[in-house]
Formats: sequence, C-alpha cells, structure tokens
Amino acid sequence: MISEKMWMLTSVFLFILLMFLFASQYNAQITGKPFETKETVRLDFFAMSMCDHCVKFEPVIRDVVNLLQDNVIFRVYYVAFDREDGFWSMHGEREVEEDIRQLCVFEYYPDGFLDYVLCMGEDIGRVQDNWERCSEANGIDKEVIRECWQGGEGEILFAENIQKREYLGITESPVLLINKHKYTGKRTKEALKDWICDEFEIQPEECTLDLTERSLTAAIIGTPVEGTCKPEL
Repeated sequence: MISEKMWMLTSVFLFILLMFLFASQYNAQITGKPFETKETVRLDFFAMSMCDHCVKFEPVIRDVVNLLQDNVIFRVYYVAFDREDGFWSMHGEREVEEDIRQLCVFEYYPDGFLDYVLCMGEDIGRVQDNWERCSEANGIDKEVIRECWQGGEGEILFAENIQKREYLGITESPVLLINKHKYTGKRTKEALKDWICDEFEIQPEECTLDLTERSLTAAIIGTPVEGTCKPEL
C-alpha cells in the first residue's frame, strides 16, 4: 500500500517536472529567453482629483510607472467619503464628479489613465470643461466615459473604490503605498524609483537608469511639493 502511494506521488512529481521543463523549453524557443516568473511591486495611490499636491506628484508617478511597466501593479483610490446625503470630497461636487470620471477612465482605458490625469492637472480649476478635451487627446472615447459617469456604473465603482480608503483610515492625499507600506521619501522620480526598486529581490534592468531631475514646480506655483490635502472632518 505504501509503495503504491509512493509510486503515485513520484509519478505526479515527474509529471509536474516534465511540464515545467516543457514550458521552459517552449518559452526559450519563442522568446529566446529562459522561462522566468516576473516579480512585481504593488503601488496603491490615494488621490483627490483637484488636490494641487496630487497634481505635482502625478507626473513623477507616471514616469516611474512607465519606466518599470510590467514590473509594477498600479491602482488608484480616491479620498472621498460616502455620507447619508451622497458622496463628499474636500474640493466639492466638481471633484467628486471628476474622481468618478477618472475612475471610469481607469476602468476602461487603464493604459491612458495617467496621461489623462496629467492633462487634467494642467488646469484643475476647470475640470468640468476640460475632461472631454483630455479624453480625446489621449485616445479615450468620451462617450464611453460619459455613459460610465452619468449612467450609474461610475457611482457603483466609486462606492466600492473609496471603501479601501475607509478600511485603511486614509483621510489625506496624496498617499502612496508601496507593497502596503507608506512611501515617505521625496517626491522625485529618482527617489521614488529607488524606493520601489528596493522592494525587488532581483531588480529589473530599468532600476539602473538615472531619473535625476531638477524641479522648479514648488518655486513657480508657490506650494510645497511635499504637502497634502487634508479636509477638516
């Protein structure tokens, strides 16, 4: 009886081993590279669409995410509140509407999301006027976004999305979690890239690239780059 069990276990092990070797050989034939499992780092970004501090941080995030590409998993969550009289956000109803539109963009056009957000950040005081232009500029069908935003789907997505903020107790923005740990480094491309790359057991080649930059954003706009938008609750 024992020998039969051992034989069965050995057979299963050999079958799995053969399948793994076959997959490795097939992958090498197709790509010219050995089979490997890609390691990823998760980025959870908590934002308000009309927060000037988010607007300053988002270009940094976009460039680092674009650099590391498939090595990171990027998700966006909104710092808003579900109250008895409806959704509430620090910068008013216009921000709630734009948060929902952005979430619809992320749902249907994830590859164009950060470019859309940067476009909207060029004039956050006029989000209601600019969203169609920024959609078209980034290959996003504005009618798809309109239907999502005004047709009820967006509110459902938004209600689910802001539960993450509530669960974690996050009440300000921007907040970036890297593998569930809050990023507290400088909001520069090089600093963010290095922080993320420290999470890899084997760093991808892109981690060796230098993203050092000089930012005059704070001096020009007059708002500290490291600040946050935090409502009085």
